[in-house]
Amino acid sequence: EGDGWTFEPKYDGIRVLAYVTRDAVRLVTRNGNDKTKQFPEVADALRGLARKAERELVLDGEIIAVVKGEIARFQALQDRMHVKAATTIEDFASNQPAAIVLFDILVDGPDILLREPWSVRRKRLEQVMRRRTNDRLRLSESIPGDGEEMLSRVRRDGWEGVIAKRTESPYQPGVRSKAWLKLKV
Repeated sequence: EGDGWTFEPKYDGIRVLAYVTRDAVRLVTRNGNDKTKQFPEVADALRGLARKAERELVLDGEIIAVVKGEIARFQALQDRMHVKAATTIEDFASNQPAAIVLFDILVDGPDILLREPWSVRRKRLEQVMRRRTNDRLRLSESIPGDGEEMLSRVRRDGWEGVIAKRTESPYQPGVRSKAWLKLKV
């Protein structure tokens, strides 16, 4: 609780770094696996974002399943995670499209933001996403200072948990730090 913390839903999906230009996208997992081919509808949406923003981006987010417009459980993504057949991928993209929920920005055009505090990165992400969210591109909710409110929402909406982040912490790739906590429900 309290000042210096913000709280976000812990989504039940595939965490990726999205390397985005107007012409190309790569969706890379923490293990270094490229998931761009399996989620072309997400890649297309991110490419459109870079075109509208008129700059390159590196974003941190979670690919999620969407069923009837609502965020679904991880199981809804499992069937398509390792698919390689183009027709099967196309079928999933058309009939069971996924989305990406973005919760951090690491590069915004020429600006490398890794050393900036979360609060600065969040404002930049909100600027990039302003009037650009859609069914495939979502901005993670964040509630500053009130973990109880987020916990209530997570329980009500059936999400996996809560992520608590220190608002003044820099981005620390590949490191578990005390600047963020994962609380499973």
